[in-house]
Amino acid sequence: MAGHPVEAWLAGCALSRDIFGVKIPDRVDIVLSDTHPGDVDVWQCQKGISIAASCVRPGGTVIVLSPCPEGVAAQYPDVSRIGPRSAEVLELLVQRAGMNPMAGLALVRLHEATADRVVMLVSPGLDRDTIIRLGMVPYEEAQDALADALARHGPRSRVLALRYASELLPIMNRASRGEN
Repeated sequence: MAGHPVEAWLAGCALSRDIFGVKIPDRVDIVLSDTHPGDVDVWQCQKGISIAASCVRPGGTVIVLSPCPEGVAAQYPDVSRIGPRSAEVLELLVQRAGMNPMAGLALVRLHEATADRVVMLVSPGLDRDTIIRLGMVPYEEAQDALADALARHGPRSRVLALRYASELLPIMNRASRGEN
């Protein structure tokens, strides 16, 4: 796309919405998602976690399947060491302790995803303690995570499955997003 920068940008946004947009009529109780192709480590899969979390209601459950063969984030050790925290805490760590701002942003996103919902992570690349330190509940099998989520929310649970969550753009109406 070329031409006027704003018009080209708007055309690119429309094209991206057509390619990556997925209509989500309403937030659900349980979201089951994979994070492929962003699944090499937590640094990548947190994108899919955030997308899935945006589709579940407050108090809901997100089940994430992500292999993470390279662990958490080799280039950002603070992500594993510190874990998710509020934006205010992480801003202080960036300003006063010299934490990398990119690591801080990733941890804020994880905090926002796990703050008012349960995030269950099925990942053979991470040990239980690391998953817990990152604010998530570890599971070895997706079936076990789904069974626990269904038991938690009841037999009438609304479940949404997302493939390639790290590549999606959820499109919800204003009421679904909690806006007036």
